[in-house]
Amino acid sequence: MKANSVTIEYDKNLPARIRFRDGPSGRCRGEPHRHKEPELIYVDSGSLTVELAGKSVRLERGGVYAVNSNEVHSLCGSAEYLTVHLSYGFLMRYNPSLDYSSIAFERGSREEHETALLLQKLLAIERGGGSFSPLKAYSVLMKLVRHLLSRCVVQKRFSLYSGGKTPAADAEAVRSYIGAHYREKLTLGDIARLLGRRQENISPYFKQLTGACFRDYLNAVRAQNAVDDLTALDISVRDAALRNGFGNMNSFANACKSIYGATPLQLKKRRRAELLKPGLGKSA
Repeated sequence: MKANSVTIEYDKNLPARIRFRDGPSGRCRGEPHRHKEPELIYVDSGSLTVELAGKSVRLERGGVYAVNSNEVHSLCGSAEYLTVHLSYGFLMRYNPSLDYSSIAFERGSREEHETALLLQKLLAIERGGGSFSPLKAYSVLMKLVRHLLSRCVVQKRFSLYSGGKTPAADAEAVRSYIGAHYREKLTLGDIARLLGRRQENISPYFKQLTGACFRDYLNAVRAQNAVDDLTALDISVRDAALRNGFGNMNSFANACKSIYGATPLQLKKRRRAELLKPGLGKSA
């Protein structure tokens, strides 16, 4: 599919472009195109078909879809819908493994539902306007980014990775793999298979690549994400632990004490205090 490469201009003071669109009317909107920025689409009324290379996805009212970076696509149908183009550089700042991953969610999943709710809020802000609408949009947008990067990033190219290229390439592959799978039951054997090495020799090589032993590195990734969830979401310490790969809340608490010298609740209190400090939340 031939496609134009499109440059996205972001909204003022936002790492994104947010647009409410009325139409198209029974035809494709524009030519097939691509852009670096991942695009989220939410249908408020009518129906819309996302045409991608090799497949078509039909969205009805309330439907949501993620078009990933440089995916060739066009839109067909008659609908009122919201599009949100997210700055790729901004996303990469918080998830460097995005080059190896895609943003996606299964139909009917909790991740899809939560994405739709956040896009509904952005749509309401876009329609309502007002002097505080940019500030409101920024607040919801940050929640959306956090949700997407923590819940909706899936592996894209690991099956194509050939281990042993260079230590730098192996290190990036390991970081990206663990970043995508830390909620699962990971073992050193998984890392050995990823890198094409024998399991009995992988432990010292893992420490050479990351600066830490496998268990400490994995717990650090899990603890960071669990503390983020505990701070941003209205959930318990136990739920934050379980949804981020820990077997129980005690394992989470022990990891926090070892890494940060504080309990999960103490870290939550500190993080929330930092968020209330003047000057936070400004875009770079």
